[in-house]
Amino acid sequence: MAEILSPAGSWESMVAAVQNGADAVYMGVGTFNARRSAKNFSPEDFLAAVQYCHLRGAKVYLTVNITPHTDEYEALVRYFEEIADSGIDALIVADVGVATLAKEKLPHIPLHVSTQAGCVSHADCNFWHKFGATRVVLAREVSFAEIAKIRSRISPELELETFIHGSMCVSFSGRCL
Repeated sequence: MAEILSPAGSWESMVAAVQNGADAVYMGVGTFNARRSAKNFSPEDFLAAVQYCHLRGAKVYLTVNITPHTDEYEALVRYFEEIADSGIDALIVADVGVATLAKEKLPHIPLHVSTQAGCVSHADCNFWHKFGATRVVLAREVSFAEIAKIRSRISPELELETFIHGSMCVSFSGRCL
């Protein structure tokens, strides 16, 4: 299955993505995503954006692909409570702590594992699938041949996603590229 995804950091980019045939958009709200300094949706605009997308048949995946420190979890709990009934189609996570909290607070929302999690093997994918993820976005450096090998060694129920273009944007605690 090929799904056309597009990042949406503003109304203009979200509308353009949907009008040009995106099946789904992924977007951030506030600061709980890897693009903290980018123009993200406000909570109010986010709810309207979800409605806009759904009325046009596009899904919305909310990025919560951060690796929070201990003092950020209280605010993250409140954030999950605020978005619980937003109608999003999936939550994109990169951190096991965030994923655990999401399963506890948002059990009705499917989990997708972000490329920021650095999944490069069938073992990574199988871990996340057993944890409850429905999709894994493979690390950007995984080759087409490696994707085929991974696919052959994981459950057919687990969706794989890969970026077909984009930058290598990781530089975090020993994972410098």
